Amino acid sequence: MFRFWRKSVILSAVFLLLFQTAVLAASAGITLSGVRYHNGSQYDRIVFDLDKIPNYNIRVEKDGKRIILEFDNVGQISQMNKPKISSDLIKKLKYEDKKGKLRVTVDLKKALNYRDGSLKNPARVFLDIFPEGVKPPVQSKEEETYKPKPFSPEKVTQVEVAPGLNQTTYVFKRGEDRLAAWFLFADPDRYSLQPVLANWQVPGRAALSDIARSAEADAAINASYFARTGEILGITKIDEEIAGTTYFTRSAMGIMPDGSMVFGDVSYYGTVTIGNVTLPVSGVDAERGENGLVIYNLWNGSRTGTNEFGIEYTVVNGKVTKIQTGNSIIPKDGIVVSAHGSSKAAFSKVRVGDKVEVSQELGDPWNDAVHILGAGPCLVRDGKVKVTAAEEEFPSDIRYGSAPRSAVGLTNKGQFLLAVVDGRQSHSDGCTLTEWANLLKKFGAVEAINLDGGGSTELVVEGRIVNSPSDGEERPVGSALVLTRR
Repeated sequence: MFRFWRKSVILSAVFLLLFQTAVLAASAGITLSGVRYHNGSQYDRIVFDLDKIPNYNIRVEKDGKRIILEFDNVGQISQMNKPKISSDLIKKLKYEDKKGKLRVTVDLKKALNYRDGSLKNPARVFLDIFPEGVKPPVQSKEEETYKPKPFSPEKVTQVEVAPGLNQTTYVFKRGEDRLAAWFLFADPDRYSLQPVLANWQVPGRAALSDIARSAEADAAINASYFARTGEILGITKIDEEIAGTTYFTRSAMGIMPDGSMVFGDVSYYGTVTIGNVTLPVSGVDAERGENGLVIYNLWNGSRTGTNEFGIEYTVVNGKVTKIQTGNSIIPKDGIVVSAHGSSKAAFSKVRVGDKVEVSQELGDPWNDAVHILGAGPCLVRDGKVKVTAAEEEFPSDIRYGSAPRSAVGLTNKGQFLLAVVDGRQSHSDGCTLTEWANLLKKFGAVEAINLDGGGSTELVVEGRIVNSPSDGEERPVGSALVLTRR
C-alpha cells in the first residue's frame, strides 16, 4: 500500500503498514544487511535490505521536510554499512537505535511527495522521493474500468518467410482510427531465440538492423529498456551470465536449457563477501553510483569505464588478484568488483589474495535459465489478458495512451512470437497496453510481455525493416531479441 503526500499539506498522521501475517517475537531479531541508494530520472529510491519484512511505521515532520521510518525488531547496522546519502532531493540520513527499534530519519531539502512499500524474494523495504511538483504514479479509475475498442480488421496478410517462419500483417481502418501491426511466428524446433547486446557489450547503442546483421539473425526485435549510455534497465541474462539488473520486480521472458520458453516475474539480489564483510550488489554492468557496489563482467567490454574515486578489485578464481581505483581491465575469466563511498570504506582492509564470494539470486526458474530478458509489463498470462503496468510501477509515459509497442510471446501452437505495432503516425495511431494485449491474444498469444516501445519499436526480418519507426529512422537501442536458424 502506498501513501502519497502533497507539498501543501502539513502531514502529522502516523500510518502503520503490516507486511507480516504473524507477529514477530521480540527475541526473533531481523537483520538489516545494508542500505542502497539509487538516483533515478523519475525519483530517488532508498532500499533497505533485510532477511524478513518487519513491521514498521512511517511519519512526516517539519512540514513535510522530514520522513521518519521506525522498524520493529531490527538490529542496528554497523557504521560501514550506513551510506551517507545526499542528492538534489535528500539532505541527509540518520540512523538511531531506539529501544529495539531502528529509526531512520530522512531529511529532505524541501517538502516533497514520497511513497513507501516492500518487495519480496528477497525482502526489501523501499522509500521513493519524488522531485518537486511530481506526484507518484497512481492507477486511475479510468484505467481500472477501461475497456478496449473492438478491432475491425480491414486486411490480414500472411506470408511464409522461410520454413518455420511466418509473418502476418494486420491493418484496420475505422473512421479516423488507423492501425498497422506485424506478427512474426517462429517454430522453436527450427529457430532459437536469445537477447543480443548492441555492439556485443553494454556500453553504447546500435541500430536494430546492425545488431541483426552482426548476429547473422533471420529476424530481430528491439528488446530491453535502456539508458543513453546503453546500460540495460532490466534483468538480462545472456549465456548464463547476468548483463543487466533493476531494483524492480518486473515481467520477464526466459529460455531454459532445453530451449523452452518461460514467463513470469523476476527480481535480482546479489551480494559480495570479502573477509567478514558482506555487501549488497547495486547493479551489474551498470553505472556506479554514490556508495554503490557494482559487478562488471565480460558483457561490459574490456574495461569498467569508472572514475578514480572508488576502489576496484579484480577477481579471478574466487580471489582478489589486483586492486586499483578505476577504469579497470575486466578479465575474460573473472570479474571486477567496483565500490564507492561507504561500500569502499567497508572493503578498506581487502588485500590481494583475499577470498571473494559472489552470490547472485534470481529465484526459480530463473536461476537455471540460459537467457533472460526482463522488460514488462505483462500483457497476456495463461491465455488471458493481464496488464500489470501499475503493479510493476511503470511511469505514465509507458502506462497510458496510444503508442508504438513491441512484444515477445508464446502462442497456443507453441511458437515464438515477435510483434510490433506502429504508432504516432498517419497510417497507425498505435495501441494502449490493454489494446495491445487484446491484439496479441487475438493472434494466438497465451503468454506475452511488453518490450521497450515508442521510437524504439522496430522489427527486422531477413535484413528488412518491416514496420515504420516513429522517429522516421532507426533509433539506436541497447539490445535486441534475435531469431536464428538452428
